[in-house]
Amino acid sequence: MDVTALLTAAQNPDPAVIKGAEDAIETMQNTNYQQFATLFVQELANEQKPASVRRMAGLLLKNSLYAKEEARRKNMHERWLNLDPTIRDQIKAALLQTLVTAATTPGAELVPGVVAMVIAKIAGIELPYKQWSNVIVLLRDNIAKSVAKQATLETLGYICECEEIDADSIEQTDVDSLLTAIVQGICKEEPDNNVRLTATEALMNAIEFADENFKKENERNYIMQVVCEATLCSEMKVRRAAYECLVKIHEYYYDEMANYIKEVFNLTVNAARTDEEDVALQAIELWSTLCEREMPEDYEVEDEFVNHKFVKQAVAGLVPMLLETLTKQDEDSAEDEDAWTLSMAGAACLQLCAKTVEDDIVPLVLPYVEHAAVKTTWRDRDAALMAFSCLLDGPDRDSLKPKVAAALPFVVEQMKFPSPVVKHTASYTIGLVCENVPEVISSPEVLQQILGVLLQGLQPTETPKVAAKVCEAVGQLAGAENQSKMLTPYFTNIVTALIQAAEREDCTPDLKRNAYEAVNIAVKSCTDGLDLTMQLLNSMIQKLHETLGMPQSNKEEQQKLIDAQALFCGVLQTIIEVLTSEDKYRMQLVAQFADNLMTVFLAVLKQSVDRSNSVPEECMNAVSSLIIACEKDFIKYIEFFFPYVDKGLENKAEYEVCKTTIGVISDISRALKGSVSEQRWDAIVMKLLENVGSDQLHRSVKPPILECFGDIALSVGAGFEKYLPHVAQMLQSASNVSLTDMASSSEDDVDHHNDLRQNILVAYSCIFQGMSGNQAALGPIVQPFLGFLAKAIQDPNFNEDPRTNMAACQALADLAVAVEGLGALLGNHIISAYLSKCAVSKDSSGKPDDLSEAAVHAQRLVAKQLH
Repeated sequence: MDVTALLTAAQNPDPAVIKGAEDAIETMQNTNYQQFATLFVQELANEQKPASVRRMAGLLLKNSLYAKEEARRKNMHERWLNLDPTIRDQIKAALLQTLVTAATTPGAELVPGVVAMVIAKIAGIELPYKQWSNVIVLLRDNIAKSVAKQATLETLGYICECEEIDADSIEQTDVDSLLTAIVQGICKEEPDNNVRLTATEALMNAIEFADENFKKENERNYIMQVVCEATLCSEMKVRRAAYECLVKIHEYYYDEMANYIKEVFNLTVNAARTDEEDVALQAIELWSTLCEREMPEDYEVEDEFVNHKFVKQAVAGLVPMLLETLTKQDEDSAEDEDAWTLSMAGAACLQLCAKTVEDDIVPLVLPYVEHAAVKTTWRDRDAALMAFSCLLDGPDRDSLKPKVAAALPFVVEQMKFPSPVVKHTASYTIGLVCENVPEVISSPEVLQQILGVLLQGLQPTETPKVAAKVCEAVGQLAGAENQSKMLTPYFTNIVTALIQAAEREDCTPDLKRNAYEAVNIAVKSCTDGLDLTMQLLNSMIQKLHETLGMPQSNKEEQQKLIDAQALFCGVLQTIIEVLTSEDKYRMQLVAQFADNLMTVFLAVLKQSVDRSNSVPEECMNAVSSLIIACEKDFIKYIEFFFPYVDKGLENKAEYEVCKTTIGVISDISRALKGSVSEQRWDAIVMKLLENVGSDQLHRSVKPPILECFGDIALSVGAGFEKYLPHVAQMLQSASNVSLTDMASSSEDDVDHHNDLRQNILVAYSCIFQGMSGNQAALGPIVQPFLGFLAKAIQDPNFNEDPRTNMAACQALADLAVAVEGLGALLGNHIISAYLSKCAVSKDSSGKPDDLSEAAVHAQRLVAKQLH
């Protein structure tokens, strides 16, 4: 096989030629991976081949070792590990050799970087299995070969970046070797700034492995010295990377930073004032990171956290520097939503400082606001507004009230300033006032003034960006405390202005989204405006219907249609929920519109399936709210709706859609208890069982499926018996998964395991309730349930989660009612001790809480079984 020709074809400008080459390469990968890997590494290593061919060979080899999607990645890893070990060793040796030789091959400058990625991907597969354990030492020894220094440092950085590699994957001696090589590359004695940059970037990825090294003062001192010296390098990219390292070091090793914070303060403040923007941004980011660590609400939940108050110590010198950044706005980036400028970073850090040091920041900022507010340039006015806005979340609310009340007229007046930048910041500030100090807008006069300038800000004469921010402010005003009754007279004007803003010819996606989000908040807030809400309901049905005729001949038009339908469905969902949450009369009003609503929802679902074979999440959510509103009357729509439920369950790729659909099934179970045909439940249960066992479905969808089985059990009652053997087997498998790796789990894994456990318990609880008294059917699942619970309650993570404990107590109570003759099992000392512990649970005021009541209730029911 001519691999060179194949790789050349893969880069051909003709799409047909590329497709043929890609198909051939994929076939080789899938049918004979050993041949593929061997041939492609030979091509990558061959110095006689064109650099473009070598690079393509490396990229394809790398892509054969890693995929973002978890199931594919797992298969790729297994495929590599199943290769003949001798072949693997030959490939790895060739890669290490190529890392050196490619660095000296003219015209092959890009090849070493690709080789580095391939080596890292293989290390990411093998190191967790304690294979290729000498790779770090081999790479360290490469550093001595100066021609390969940069490529080797890049490789070390990539290895540390691999998500499969954690602290347990690399021995401490190898961490020492790795850090030694990297830090030597950063040293100011290194003459090549490209090497220093690569080494500094590698350190960024290696920091999380350096726990033991940062515990040793001499090693810590040396690392900090080298990194701080790198912040003074003549090359801007090195300085920026060095500050990025400092940010991460302070994040990971906060407790070890006390001896360095003074020097770090001097470096960062100087960099923020005098260095290039890319460097200054990272210098400011360090203090933002420290603020987030030292915020009261964060450290109060960490019992062992010691607050060193670095920000409090530095704030008097830090704030003047941050205030200076506020007038360095970039006018060219004002319309760029993705821009991150020095003034934005300074404002964000100032805001975090306010949350961290609270009242201490007010006297440092207010004089600046007063001074800048009287200046006439747009930069100063904008800076004054932004500085003031930073005070609105953090300092004591009561002490802020008079200051905010005094400044509010100035803020409102800036909505009339000619500059769009100033108007944008003024509307942002008004929104924060409404959100954080709503008492200052409690008078009708102030409310009218604010509404007047905000509604003016929605006019077509303002830029879409200003109007979008005004929409946010309107939403914050509508959602402010105690504003519901005061806003009712203005409801029509507010909603009309928002919808008109969303229909501007120059409307941006942000403006449209913000406008309808504000409409939703207004609907939730102004619950007294029933007639107006019903008018809006009718209007939104019409608007959603009109979208069905929108063009969709290209991707842009299709996305515009999808976005519009999502927004209108969101408003309809909000209206239905507001009406449903009130009295029966209002629920009857929803019923009057139910036919119209369901007709347009079904049309939207059909259009989506015809276009993409998928159902839109927002429309499914809206139908969910209608199911809850209609209750048993929804039965007349059910046969028309079920095909779209099937589509939602089948959509494993868009897992949020699948999760939403599962929630809809739970709603159907509760609303149509006993009314859904057995054949429908057969099909749904089969699909749910398939999904819960699928590796292709995101794991976050699995817990709701378990709860859904419980809802179905409550709905069909005795009819659930036919599904119980299959569901019980699935619950047993889920129980085993939830009990794995409890000691070493990450925070995400702990949350996932507890979600699983909670929903396993909820499923058991509902099955016990739904099939209560059916001794023969329930008997076989009692022991697996109690066995799972006995193991789960031994895990501290389970006991610390109120959700799992509540679910456990409720499930025990339901079991005690559902099945007789369990005295010996329920009297088990493990279960008894667990219920006793939960029974003394108390809330923050020291009174028995909901968990205590649930446990006491379970104890009473268990006691009946014992006597």
